[in-house]
Amino acid sequence: GIRWQGNIDLDLYATPRPRAETLYFEHVRSAEGYYFRDHRSSPQREYEFIEFESPVDVRQVEARVNFYQGIAPEGASGEVRIEFEGKIFAGQFSLTASHGNQGRSGRTQGAFWTQMDVPRILNLAESQRSSERSRQPSPVLGGSAASR
Repeated sequence: GIRWQGNIDLDLYATPRPRAETLYFEHVRSAEGYYFRDHRSSPQREYEFIEFESPVDVRQVEARVNFYQGIAPEGASGEVRIEFEGKIFAGQFSLTASHGNQGRSGRTQGAFWTQMDVPRILNLAESQRSSERSRQPSPVLGGSAASR
């Protein structure tokens, strides 16, 4: 999940694997999970989050944040938290845009979007290399929050 400060609207988008449905404020439910609560300004202590209810390989999860609406002369930033295997992992994100773009995407819209490196946030980069050497199973989220 994400949270931020200020009177701006940031939106979380997450796709559990390639070619799967993306969950976000206009598509709140899929076979894999659901999107919870579109905050249109700072959620204070709450989080705008997506929960995957079926197992997903965290290396395939694509999570992004869009600067949807508002003005932030210095850019927008916030915190991301991910619940994985009963633990909470935290990271930071930032967007360089000074205003929102209403969710538009495309080659000229990069400043309005940021991609989150889920395995890095979960500290899996090193353990992934180790598991590749020993051929361990992939890290999987299942039946609990992938993003909260």
